[in-house]
Amino acid sequence: MVLLLLCVSCAKRDLEAERRAAVTATWAKLQACLPAQTTLQNAADTENLQLTLVSVVREPNQTRVRLTAYVVRESAEFSLPVYSLSRGRWLIRESGRTYLLDEQCREFKLKERGTTAGQAVPVAGNLTLWPGQAVEATLLFPRLPDDVQMGVLLYDGRALSFSLWQAPVVVEGR
Repeated sequence: MVLLLLCVSCAKRDLEAERRAAVTATWAKLQACLPAQTTLQNAADTENLQLTLVSVVREPNQTRVRLTAYVVRESAEFSLPVYSLSRGRWLIRESGRTYLLDEQCREFKLKERGTTAGQAVPVAGNLTLWPGQAVEATLLFPRLPDDVQMGVLLYDGRALSFSLWQAPVVVEGR
């Protein structure tokens, strides 16, 4: 009996399984926050215009999101957000929005946008992309709180998920 208790107490927790369960639960909660007609973009997406998150970086005063748009088969319009003075917010083609959602369903509105690689952005925000052509945009949001580990970028009806988890640092020999 004592041997059985020792074996049970020595059993190691499956940390990987616990982490997967936590991620699954958080992702389910995050999906419940999404607006009703949001398209979750994934690798099997068949749309001509594709969006990909390059990076999401929490900086001291803001969160910097790098987004790439590219077309697969035929030319397409990609629209960047444009600030509407009359409405007091950033809009995509006069009605679409872009914002971040975290796992507590908190919304973080866009503060600024631009392109990387020095490409000029037209006043209306519309860019024509040809097959194989890509453009990278930088979107600036308020700084995400330190407790945020997962989130979704909503971009004109599309949802692109991201994680801010970092692998734990293991120090050998201590």
